[in-house]
Amino acid sequence: MPNVAKGSVVPGNGHAVIGQKMNTPGTINGRNTGEHYEGQIFGASLATKSLDPTDIARAPLYTATRAEGLAMDVRSQGGAMVDSMGHPVQMQGNVNVQSAAVDTALALAPASATLTLTASATPGDSDSKISHLEIQGLPARITLNDGAGNTGSGKIDVTNWNLGSMKAHLPPGFKSNVGVTFKAEATGPGGATVTATRTVNFRMKP
Repeated sequence: MPNVAKGSVVPGNGHAVIGQKMNTPGTINGRNTGEHYEGQIFGASLATKSLDPTDIARAPLYTATRAEGLAMDVRSQGGAMVDSMGHPVQMQGNVNVQSAAVDTALALAPASATLTLTASATPGDSDSKISHLEIQGLPARITLNDGAGNTGSGKIDVTNWNLGSMKAHLPPGFKSNVGVTFKAEATGPGGATVTATRTVNFRMKP
């Protein structure tokens, strides 16, 4: 909706209300349960400058910085609604926060997200066996665990790990792309070894 209230000025020190009609504007009071919003909100951002289609297409708005004009950025993080710009957030009514799997090849993974890794390796013939499994590339700030007491970061020997339940929690403020390489080594009956690798990239920034 271009040019809505163009030239108008919004006074400071007010309240931004998302998903609700307030009967008493300018306060946090006046919520009417009969007029509440029902639906899904994935995030809400407010910028102090107009963004053209190129700005919007390169990444979600929450990857912008305050210097780029992002004034408010409300989204789910760690099981609650937060504003990455630091403003307090008050939730009223029945608010349910849900999590969903994200294909990081199509969308950016938000900070504090949980990365889930699933890996498997099968030898090329029945006479060989998998002798070594390794994961490389996790930064020191990210710790991988398999839910069975095994943890590690950086280059990790996961030969005896539960490969179907590996998870890593991204620390708050983490905004670096991550490339994780899975390395499998198979050993034949004569002792010869064959190595295979596969790399998966997690997008954390545009």
